[in-house]
Amino acid sequence: MVVEDDPGIARVLERGLMAAGYSVEVEADGLVAERTWASVTFDAVILDVMLPGLDGIELCARRRDDGDMTQCSSPLAMTTRPGAAASKPGHRLS
Repeated sequence: MVVEDDPGIARVLERGLMAAGYSVEVEADGLVAERTWASVTFDAVILDVMLPGLDGIELCARRRDDGDMTQCSSPLAMTTRPGAAASKPGHRLS
């Protein structure tokens, strides 16, 4: 699954993954992605930090709090623009 609100970036990621043989679900909103992720098992998740509806960090926190992250075998990659996470109070990537 690709969770990215920038259509250009989402399209590049989707095309690259499809060229590698993956079927790809693309979501542009964190709340929609939360529902999709809860109902489908993915081989991998590429998740933008700054999203409308629900940001990527909060989405991961909710999955963890639901116990899903400890049981999740899907690799997770988070993406962001330089400084984007730091510009939101309380968010730090480390």
